[in-house]
Amino acid sequence: MKTPNNDNDSDNEFTPSKLHKRASEAILLQVPTDTLRSLERVATSRDMSTDALLKFYVGQCLRQDLDRLFGEQILAATTDVLKERLSSDEEVAEIMQSIHRELSHAA
Repeated sequence: MKTPNNDNDSDNEFTPSKLHKRASEAILLQVPTDTLRSLERVATSRDMSTDALLKFYVGQCLRQDLDRLFGEQILAATTDVLKERLSSDEEVAEIMQSIHRELSHAA
């Protein structure tokens, strides 16, 4: 078991050498010229390349969409389990409506 020692513990530091290279493919992406100029402006203001900004945007939105899809899968599985255990479709519908209401309040 590793015990914490001092502030020089390099295991807790982020270094580029700890990034894992992943297989990638190049794509050709056509964007409107004014959009590209806006991307370049934003990238410059963030002190990053336009390429890095695009990767950041894609990664961020992809994670959000994957989270949403996962949530939908959970709700679908919940509905299936309730249908197996309860005899009334109306009861299942009421429970799912309650869950959706709670989720909308949490958002």
